[in-house]
Amino acid sequence: MKQHSSDDTIAAISTPIGNGAIAIVRISGKDAITIAEKISSRSLQAFPSHTLHKISIFDHQNIVDESMIAVMRSPRSYTGEDLVEIHCHGGSLIPQKILDLLTKQGARAALPGEFTYRAFLHQKIDLSQAEAVQEVISAQNELSLKMAQKHLQGELQEQISLWHQRLMEMYASMEAWINFPEDLEEISLIPLCEKIKDILQEIQKLLDTYHDGKRIFSGIDIAIVGTPNVGKSSLLNLLSKKERAIVSSIPGTTRDLLEEDITIGPLHCRITDTAGIRTSEEMIEQEGIKRARKKIEEADVLILVLDAQKGLDSEDQALLDLCPEDATIICWNKTDIALPPSLLPRKNVLLISVLQKKGLDLLKEKILEASKFRESSSTELMITNIRHKNILENTLTALQTAHNSLQEKMSPDLVASDLRYSLDELSKILGTNVDEGVLETIFSRFCLGK
Repeated sequence: MKQHSSDDTIAAISTPIGNGAIAIVRISGKDAITIAEKISSRSLQAFPSHTLHKISIFDHQNIVDESMIAVMRSPRSYTGEDLVEIHCHGGSLIPQKILDLLTKQGARAALPGEFTYRAFLHQKIDLSQAEAVQEVISAQNELSLKMAQKHLQGELQEQISLWHQRLMEMYASMEAWINFPEDLEEISLIPLCEKIKDILQEIQKLLDTYHDGKRIFSGIDIAIVGTPNVGKSSLLNLLSKKERAIVSSIPGTTRDLLEEDITIGPLHCRITDTAGIRTSEEMIEQEGIKRARKKIEEADVLILVLDAQKGLDSEDQALLDLCPEDATIICWNKTDIALPPSLLPRKNVLLISVLQKKGLDLLKEKILEASKFRESSSTELMITNIRHKNILENTLTALQTAHNSLQEKMSPDLVASDLRYSLDELSKILGTNVDEGVLETIFSRFCLGK
């Protein structure tokens, strides 16, 4: 948030633009009440904090809207500053007119995430909780929402702070022994080793949740692959319950990747229909096939569709060889017409009929299995953020080095240095040791008005 001073009073529309009953325009900063009062039919100074009142919004002598207004005084507000919310009629015109009036009276249009940034600056929340605000907004299923709420309520912050406190005590003892060896008894290395080992195990346990946490928050990336005319597009339409892809008997109809969002069990999924993979001289089709091959490398789960009536030919076999066994579900389609000529020596082989809508429930079960998602893990504290994962991995490496140094009775200065590094890394999750560039990146991903 380098571009503007945090002393400015900021304003933004905090609800999505579009037709709706109510919209909210927010103002935050030291002049928020004064600026809002300039366009209000009533004095706001006497309003008790956190109460809602009916007002008229004026542009000179013209009424813009009949609204409700709430004044939330510092420090008992979301941002920790004086904050005013104008609850006006929805749509795109009225909220924008009110925002324009506020900026004419001295407010500045807020940057994405700037209200939450100010909450972080005024220590209403730590950085992990600030990141959780956007996770709550972006949640696409019940599990991802519950997980984001755990972070927003401070469960991750509490765990990181606990590790930080325990490591700080070890670091302080080590530094005191290094600097005043004649005044203190020599530190016993065995208990110190055990304390570090305990934290190592706890951090590793949290790191191990990243796979499932990422699946819950980001969803499963599924690709439907196969040679032309095996029923890939029909399967996409059936799973998404939409006529998303054009279905044709003409080979090469699907030229590009077609994506659709669906829900399978507790998880959000992005499912992609790919171009039929075959040998082709046609330039546009070749590009589609190239993208399909790339998608095979990127997807979490592959659904390889084969034609039971046609059987397995050389192009099917070549595609089968590209697909990793553990992440691939093989679907023999068109089993309403014929059964496949032979069984494949692979696991996760299903018989389906897209035309008759058979085998879909089992396919969905196999997708969850292939994603390696454990629903029981959803009750645990998890990490979903790649920034947190990288920080914890760096912390783990430093603590492992400190543990090894203690076991090998190396210089206490080396141990203290690694403990200091691990403390600095954990502080980055909390936001007490993070540079402006990182903050800029984090808050730029937020929506306006939050």
